This record gives sequence, C-alpha cells and structure tokens, in this order.
Amino acid sequence: MTYAVASRRFKLHEAASKRFKELSGGQQQRLSLLIATIHRPPLVLLDEPTAGLDPQARRQLWDRIEVLRKAGHSILLTTHSMEEAQAVCDRVAIMDHGKILTVDTPVGLIAAHKDDPRVREVAHGEVTLEDVFIGLTGRTIRD
Repeated sequence: MTYAVASRRFKLHEAASKRFKELSGGQQQRLSLLIATIHRPPLVLLDEPTAGLDPQARRQLWDRIEVLRKAGHSILLTTHSMEEAQAVCDRVAIMDHGKILTVDTPVGLIAAHKDDPRVREVAHGEVTLEDVFIGLTGRTIRD
C-alpha cells in the first residue's frame, strides 16, 4: 500500500500539507497508527491510543483497529478505558501494580467475577468489565 492510498484510507489526505502539531487529536492518532502499520508489522503496540479523543474520533480509531485485526495483525493495546477494552479486545489482562491478576475474554472476565463480593459491591446493576476491574484492583485513586 502506498502512502497516498493509506492516507486516503485513514482520512488524512486533506491534511497532507499540515505539520503534525497543526493536526487535530484524531488526525494525530490516525497518522501515528498509519506510521506504525505502513510496513505491515505482525504485532502492533498501542499505548492509550484513544486518550483525549472525542467520541467520533475514538470510534473511528476503534474501526481502524478492527481493520488491522482482520488483516491479520496482532495488537497489544494498553488502556484505562474498560469500555474500550470491552469493545475492541479479544482478551483482556487486568493488571495491578505490575502484576497480572486475571486474563480472559471480556465476557469471560465478567462471567468469572460477577458473583465476587468485591465486584458486586461496586456494581450498579448489571456487572460490567469496569466493575470487575475496580472490584479486583480496589477503589483507591492511584498515583
């Protein structure tokens, strides 16, 4: 894939003459993803790729991630957004202080921990992945 084709797919062709600093947050993230994947790596590492994005830009980036997955890329994504993890991840590892507490599919994590008293205590209605995360890692704010 040429840069011109890729920039159209990532909806960046209209911003081709702009400097990186002049791009919107969504454009910067799309350009970063384009740069990271233009050589078709088998593994793509994404660290908080949607931080600071508005809902439309976040969903567009999720769609781009799905395209990469369907193209055969493996993706390792770090996020604090359990909504994001539930929406785009096949498997989720919940970590606390550098230690992996549990790994499973988002649905599997919810099913495995929905009756845990720590999770039930923080849940408001139906248990979510965020409830599982908070139940397993605690409610205190981290530095």
